[in-house]
Amino acid sequence: MPSIHHAVVTGLSILSAYSLSLYLKKRAKHAPYPPGPKGYPIINNLLQIPTYHPWLAYAEMAKQYGDMIFLRAFGQPILVLCSSKRINDLMDKRSSIYSGRPYSTMMNELALGGIIMNITYGFDAKSKEDPYIAESLKVSYAFKVVGLPGAFLVDNIPLLKYVPAWFPGAGFKRFAEYYRNATYNSQYMPFNFAMDAMNRNEVQPCAVTKLVETFPDPADPDYGEIKEDLVNALGLSYVAGVESTDALLSAFVLVMAIHPDIQKKAQAELDRVVGPDRLPDFDDKDDLVYLKALITELLTRRLGHCALAAIPHKTTEDDYYDGYFIPKGTLVLGNAWAVLHDPEVFENPMEYNPERYIKDGNFDEDLLNPLDFAFGFGRRVCPGRELATLMAYLIIASTLSMFDILPPKDENGVPIKLSPSFDNGILV
Repeated sequence: MPSIHHAVVTGLSILSAYSLSLYLKKRAKHAPYPPGPKGYPIINNLLQIPTYHPWLAYAEMAKQYGDMIFLRAFGQPILVLCSSKRINDLMDKRSSIYSGRPYSTMMNELALGGIIMNITYGFDAKSKEDPYIAESLKVSYAFKVVGLPGAFLVDNIPLLKYVPAWFPGAGFKRFAEYYRNATYNSQYMPFNFAMDAMNRNEVQPCAVTKLVETFPDPADPDYGEIKEDLVNALGLSYVAGVESTDALLSAFVLVMAIHPDIQKKAQAELDRVVGPDRLPDFDDKDDLVYLKALITELLTRRLGHCALAAIPHKTTEDDYYDGYFIPKGTLVLGNAWAVLHDPEVFENPMEYNPERYIKDGNFDEDLLNPLDFAFGFGRRVCPGRELATLMAYLIIASTLSMFDILPPKDENGVPIKLSPSFDNGILV
C-alpha cells in the first residue's frame, strides 16, 4: 500500500510540474526569460540551486550569466538579482509588483535576546537556557533553514505534504512537527506571561501592554483573529531581532580579534570623545566617526551570515524588464553579498577596512550604504533595522570602552590565527 501511495504522489507531482513548465514556456514565447543555466527535463534547475553558501554560488553564476539569473525548480521560476541596479529597479522602484509574499508549504503548513524580550513582553530573560528564550532560539534556527529556496523539496512539490511522516525520505515532516510546536511555544508562552502579569498589575510597560489596550471587546467577532495576529507579530519580533543583531555582534567580536589595530583606533576615539569616566551613550554617536565606519563596514563585510538578505519576494503579476519577461509568481532574491562585495563599487571588497567610509575626517555618505541592502528591500524591508543598529552601536561602543578583544591561545600560549566563516541563513 505505501508503494502505491508513493507512486501516485510521484506521478501527480511530475505531471503537475511538467504542465506548469509547458505553460510558462508558452507564456514567454513573445519575450525571453533572463539568462540562466540550462536545466533538466521535469526538475529544471533543481540540482543547480545552491543550498550551501548560496550567496557565493550565485555570485559565481553572475560572472557567467550576468547580474540577473533565472532558474526554475519543477516549473517554479526563481530570479536572483546580483547588483544594486537590478535590486533597486525591481525590488524598490517596482515594489508594487515585486513585494508579494511567497507561499512556502514547509513554512506555512508544516512548520512555520533579552532586550527585545523586555521591549516586547516586559520580561527580563537571564540566559539562553530560559524556556522562553530557548523556544525562540529553536524557531530562529528553523527560520534560517526553512527560508532557503531549495532546502525542502516539498516547497517545489506541495503534494509531498500528504506523505506520512514515517515514510522514507519524509524527515521534513518530523522536522516541521518539532518546530511547529516550538513556534507555538515561542509565541504563546511569553504572551501569556505578559497577560498574567497585567492581570496582577505587575507587568513592566512593553509592546503587549500598549497593544492590548487597543483590543476590541472579547465578545467582538473579530477578537480572536486580532489576538492571533498580535501574538504572531510579537513572536516574530524576537526571532527577527535576535537573528539580525546576533549576526552583527558575532561578526564584531571575530573581526576585532583578527584586527587589533582597528580595535585600538576605535578605542582611542572613544577615549578622546567620551573619556574614561563614563560609558558612551546615544548623544556621542555623531562624534564617533571611526566607530560609525567600523559598524558600517561590519554590515558590509559580515553578510555571509544573512547574505540573501531576507525571505524571497514574489512577483504578483507578469512583468517586462530590460527586454526580458518575468512571469507572475516568480520568487525574487536579492543577493546582498554580491552587491556589497562588488569590486566596481568597493576597492578590495574582501578586506575589512573601516577607513573606506571616512573622507577628509568625516563619514563618507556618498559610498553605497549597506543598510539599503542588509535588511531587505522595498516594501518588505525589516521594520526593526533602526532598533537593531542602535542596539549594536550601544553594545559595540560600550564593549570597546571596557574590554580588549583578543584571539584564543593554543596549549603553548600562542594566539590562534582566526579566519571568518559563516553559516547558511536568512535575515528576517
